[in-house]
Parts: sequence; structure tokens; C-alpha cells
Amino acid sequence: MFDSENKKDLRKKYNEMAGIKSAASTVLGDLKLTETLSNELEGVRNQVDNLKEKLEEVTVERDIHCRELTQLKVKFLQQKKMIGILKGQLGLSFKIRSGVELQTE
Repeated sequence: MFDSENKKDLRKKYNEMAGIKSAASTVLGDLKLTETLSNELEGVRNQVDNLKEKLEEVTVERDIHCRELTQLKVKFLQQKKMIGILKGQLGLSFKIRSGVELQTE
């Protein structure tokens, strides 16, 4: 009589799940409905907890990979700088050799 639409929907869902043919409101029916909903809620909480744990693991892995990427970038820039220095030295060496060969001819 004073049940909300939401409560009626939940009772109907429970009755369908439990195989109860009548939708009569009884204390036992309400207790079973409460127990069923409590179990469903516990299952959802467990899923949320599992997702939170996985998120934490993935966040840690992401942070590790970000640090590795930063280290690789620094290493790349150092190698790029070293290559530039070596190219300059090689070019200077060619100029010196060319100059020495021109002077000896």
C-alpha cells in the first residue's frame, strides 16, 4: 500500500529470482529480499575493490615506464650530442688531412 515504485520493482525482481508466484508483502519476503540485495551489494563491492587494486598496479607500472622513458630520452640526447661532436671532429680531421695533402703536393 505504501510501497514506492522502486521497492515494488525490487520485490518483483526478487520474486522472479526466488520463483515466488505471489507478490504479497511479507516480513519473510522482505528479509529474503534484503539478504539477496545485500549479497549483490557485497559482490559489487568486491568487484570495485578488485578494480581498485588493478588500477593501483597499472599506475605503478605506468610510473615505472615513464621513468624508463625519461631515462631513455636523456640517454638519446646524450648520444645525439656525442654524435654531433664526433661528426665535427671527423669533419675537422678530413679538413686537416686535406690541408696536409694539399701542402705536400
